[in-house]
Amino acid sequence: RLAAAPAPTGGIAVDGTFAASGEGIEPKSVYAIGDVAAFPLKRAGGALSRMEHVAHARASAAHAAKAVLDPSSAETYDYLPYFYSRVFEHAGSERKVAWVFYGAQPEGAEVVVVGELRPKLFAAWIDPSDGTTLVGAMLESGDGEEVDVVKSAAERCPKVDVDALKKCATVEDALALVAAA
Repeated sequence: RLAAAPAPTGGIAVDGTFAASGEGIEPKSVYAIGDVAAFPLKRAGGALSRMEHVAHARASAAHAAKAVLDPSSAETYDYLPYFYSRVFEHAGSERKVAWVFYGAQPEGAEVVVVGELRPKLFAAWIDPSDGTTLVGAMLESGDGEEVDVVKSAAERCPKVDVDALKKCATVEDALALVAAA
C-alpha cells in the first residue's frame, strides 16, 4: 500500500525524486508523477504539495525518469509553481487573452494589482510574514520579455517597495520596479 499525503493535500506521498513508499514497497521501485504526486516543494520549506498543471506533469515525469535511469545523479526536484491559460487565441480573435502565474499564493498575502485587463494587468503576491517579499506574480496579456520579468521575480523573491508598487500607473512601470528590486 502506497503512503498517502495527509489531508488537505492528499495524493501519493513521494520524495524529491518522485519515489513513492509504503508498507511492502521496495525502495525506489514505484514512482508517482503529475497531479497525483504530493512532493516536497522546496520553496514551501519542503511541505508536501500537489500541482495540477501540465507544466508540472511534464517536469515531474522528466525528473522521475532521470532518477530511475541514473539514481546516482538524482537531485531533489525544485519546481517553481507555474500556471497559464490561453483563451480566444483563434484566428479572427479581436483580442487574444493569455495569462501566466509564477510562484506562491500564501494565505493572508497582500495582492497588489496594477493595470486593467485592457491592455494588460499585473498582480504581485506579497508574503504576509514580512509585508515586502514578492512570492508570486501574475501577468495577463504581456509579451515574452514581460513574462520573463515575472518569472524572474518569482524565482528571486525580491523585497519590493509595496507603496511604490501600488502607485505604479502602468504595468510597464510595475515590471520595471520589480525587475530592479
